[in-house]
Amino acid sequence: MAIAAGNLNAKIRIQTRHEKQDSMGQRSESWQTLATRRANIRALSMGESKTLTGETSSVTYEIKVRSDSATKTISPDDRVVDVRTGNVYDVEASEDMLSMGKIITLRCKYVSRGVEHLQDNAQTFTYDLPLTLG
Repeated sequence: MAIAAGNLNAKIRIQTRHEKQDSMGQRSESWQTLATRRANIRALSMGESKTLTGETSSVTYEIKVRSDSATKTISPDDRVVDVRTGNVYDVEASEDMLSMGKIITLRCKYVSRGVEHLQDNAQTFTYDLPLTLG
């Protein structure tokens, strides 16, 4: 099952994390681009969390790219950046779901960056809403 070129409506950068330690022992993190590809991005569900430290919203996306040697290496340690919007999607899973090596399907999460790190003792309320368009 191939993906039509017209359905690849977004340009993305697939990035992998690199950590370094300098001579003083300080760790630094950077992201290096693994590949730039055309993709189809589709929202699947969205949710909102309220904690003692603030509110966050998240949207789960399905991102489809053509399979090649670079896209076959995508893992949950990587991220996807939408070139047009600058949105950053954290990769949760990478699968070849019955595409027989032709399409890689990424399940990714976009989280509003209002609160990046939640405290362990913060009370969290989460609800997911299925996203339907039409």
